[in-house]
Amino acid sequence: MSEGVLVFWSPFHDPRVHESAPAGVHVTTVRALDESAPGKPVAYSLLDVKDSGHFHLNHITGNLTTARSITRKVGDKYEVIVAAVSQGVTEVKTMQIEVTVPNEYPPRFEQSVYRAEVHQTRTRPGYRVLQVRALDPDPVPYNAEVYYRLEEGPESTRALRYLALDGITGEVMLNRSLSDLADSTITFTVVAEDGGSPMKEARARVEILVKTISDPQNTRAVVVNESSVRICWQRPLYGNVSGYVVKYKAVSENVTSFVNVTTSETDKCVPVSGLRPWMDYEYRVYAWNRREEGIGSPVDRFATRIDYCLLGVCKHGSCETMGERPGYRCLCEPGFYGDACEHFDPCSHNPCKTFGTCVNTSHGEYRCDCFTGFSGRNCSDFDPCLLKPSACLHDGVCTSNASHTFTCLCVDGYYGKTCHQYDPCFSSPCMHDARCVNESDVKFTCLCPPGYAGELRKHKIYFKQIPTLGTLY
Repeated sequence: MSEGVLVFWSPFHDPRVHESAPAGVHVTTVRALDESAPGKPVAYSLLDVKDSGHFHLNHITGNLTTARSITRKVGDKYEVIVAAVSQGVTEVKTMQIEVTVPNEYPPRFEQSVYRAEVHQTRTRPGYRVLQVRALDPDPVPYNAEVYYRLEEGPESTRALRYLALDGITGEVMLNRSLSDLADSTITFTVVAEDGGSPMKEARARVEILVKTISDPQNTRAVVVNESSVRICWQRPLYGNVSGYVVKYKAVSENVTSFVNVTTSETDKCVPVSGLRPWMDYEYRVYAWNRREEGIGSPVDRFATRIDYCLLGVCKHGSCETMGERPGYRCLCEPGFYGDACEHFDPCSHNPCKTFGTCVNTSHGEYRCDCFTGFSGRNCSDFDPCLLKPSACLHDGVCTSNASHTFTCLCVDGYYGKTCHQYDPCFSSPCMHDARCVNESDVKFTCLCPPGYAGELRKHKIYFKQIPTLGTLY
């Protein structure tokens, strides 16, 4: 039968312990299970590396507690490695434990009201409607984590018929069709809770407008010169259209200008002039009729200057246009650096696992210096025979021929995956050639040969022969 695979449970945030915590303070609980056999017992060990001496791990429950007073300052981290063992299979998990301070500030939403537009019949389940976002000004990152939920009440009950909120990202998704929606607006309140102690929260309103005219297609801006552009689009896929309006503004300002066009043409372009040189603008195109202004096209941008980013000046990264010369800036991908992102540091991706040390050699190559027990190019191979206490019981010898697996060579009298079972018949307790039958680790039965009996079958039974009487006639 094939061995299972142990999987560690992932909590919402990294484990934390407050400053100056004494010994015995609970930090976190480690859990792992074999998905193919969830009922299999799992034992846990704390590897003797890094900061393991500061903590104690219960081998059965997985509870991690402080073994002595915490002496590091707020923002510091302790690093440990936990191993899970189950019937010849092991898995390891690296953990960073942060030292924190009491929570001071509540989160704050970027907007007090979030609005979005969706089409009544076009949108399908899974469609991303909008994303709410709150920030926590607490200077300690761990207290500034934010999670989201809907405030309980009739509004949220109605909203949840059509929508779902991701508690981590703040994304609002459509989970069913809006075709049966009686009115054109869905409103509710989102609560943002931070990850600090004590927990603090904030609220924001969400308004979702349901439209019958969809957004114009294939919008684009063609720069004519440093003061004018042509904005073009195609007709929306859904809805009766009488005309269009183009709304635009400088990115650095809040004043919106617009150009209104009455037409039902499939393809249309309009000139926009009087723009300022070397400025970034954003724009949207809306279709309208007498009943409503439809869904706006996605926000797009243009700049009244040559777009150097189209020339591919950034080798390994994205290009960002700038309002001042030279007009662009390279945002390098992780691991790359330089004015054009032309250099690469392989250690920037942290390729070495289990706290191995990465050494940048040359030409984009690296070497991992591993802790004892770990090996391989990225320190991902693990020898479970180095666990303390040993995975093999009763002085069994542990051997490992492959990463994360082991076998036990048991001393005489013991057997099983981890030498955990004892054979009481090993010492030959039955006498006079009686056969010993193993019933448990401590109980056995002797099957005696003819003529012997007793608990250890050491008593011999004697039989006396009676002579036969002669005949009477």
